[in-house]
Amino acid sequence: MKIAFICPRISEISQRTFNDVPEEIKEIIQKYPLFQRNLESMKRGFCALGLLTVAATVPKDIEVEFIDQNMEEIDYSKPYDLVAISGNLDQLNQALDISDHFLQRKVPVVAGGTAVISFPDLYTRKGITIIDGEGEDLFPIFLKDFKNHNTRKVYDETVGKAHVDLEDSPIPCFDLAAKYNYSMIGMQVTRGCPHNCSFCQEARIFGRKTRLKPIPNVIQEIKLIKKYWPNSFFFFYDDNPFINKKYAMELFDTLFNKENIDLGKWGASADVTLAQQEDLMRLLTSKGPMSYLGIGFEALAETTLSQLNNSIKLNNADMYREIIQTFKKFHINPVGYFIVGFRTNTIKELEDIVEFVRDTRIAAEVGRLTLLPGTILYDNLKKEYETQFGKLNTFSSLAEWGRLNKYLKEQSIISDKEIQYHLAEIFKIVYSHTEFLEKYMDDNIPYCIHF
Repeated sequence: MKIAFICPRISEISQRTFNDVPEEIKEIIQKYPLFQRNLESMKRGFCALGLLTVAATVPKDIEVEFIDQNMEEIDYSKPYDLVAISGNLDQLNQALDISDHFLQRKVPVVAGGTAVISFPDLYTRKGITIIDGEGEDLFPIFLKDFKNHNTRKVYDETVGKAHVDLEDSPIPCFDLAAKYNYSMIGMQVTRGCPHNCSFCQEARIFGRKTRLKPIPNVIQEIKLIKKYWPNSFFFFYDDNPFINKKYAMELFDTLFNKENIDLGKWGASADVTLAQQEDLMRLLTSKGPMSYLGIGFEALAETTLSQLNNSIKLNNADMYREIIQTFKKFHINPVGYFIVGFRTNTIKELEDIVEFVRDTRIAAEVGRLTLLPGTILYDNLKKEYETQFGKLNTFSSLAEWGRLNKYLKEQSIISDKEIQYHLAEIFKIVYSHTEFLEKYMDDNIPYCIHF
């Protein structure tokens, strides 16, 4: 038996026709070469850890191949007995297209990832088996059924564990991906989030209890990564690998001092409370400054922050500038994560974000708010919509999602065009910080762009 594990191509601006790109963004592409350089870096910037982890559960007598469509084209003529595919929402259309190609060739497809969890019916109606949960436990159950020609449509917590113990999570099959020259590579040391932010799927997918990967396992995994990609930027893919301070202190003390491992240029994401833990910050920068630290500011206005269901952001917003200075004291210029598109957003609020980025001279990743199925925001808006207009009768989960996102925009105080304009203003500021962005490009950090 031969299984192909496939990571679909990520949809991003460089794959749109230039005529489809808003005028404000065209100007940035033409005026700031760093923008285009960044887009090229993004193509080589992500490795499908989930697929490689699931591939590690496959018995040794089964042949396995890993294909990253961001790095090479798929040869549909190859004889596979099974195709396993996974992806995020920005890979949804490509994942379905790949599935169609194999299904037409009578090759069975099994799929997992956030796109599947968000829109399961798009897959099941095609005859694709779906994994709704963590694959380390569910995929082996599916594979056993597949061998016996007795598969279910859905594999979820009713047939396996809802959440696996990370001690039992195998090291991803990095050897399968060693053929690719990734600009960024990394790992995940925690799963689950105690917060339940209104816009985020993390708690829905991984639970609210933070699970920790045993430190010896982490060290072994990092050594393997550095073996295959010694010069690539190293990134901790967790939402916040420092969320458990005791664990983070022990992990990085072991990493830097006991094992004396050189991560090279590395980065992570965190929340604003990291700035209040100077002993941890001192340890994290003891071998040199972090090259990238993403901080989830999300918004500046209290009216928006109060909608996030996260008291940490709401209670610390008035100290954001002070927090940035604390990071800079440790020679870290953080990247601020912001979300725009809440229906209470005003032009003044967007102008304040523009001014904040300009004054603090931080980089900023600014994304349009997208309703994600299973989140508090999605469920509340659906309830509101159905109270006003009656039950949503749509032919698919994707159609429902589209209807609710359209409703969100219709309810917004400011127009889509005004949001687009201010996004462009932020990008212009960031990409005019030539000396700062040159550092990011030199470090091979795929700096995300959303519009």
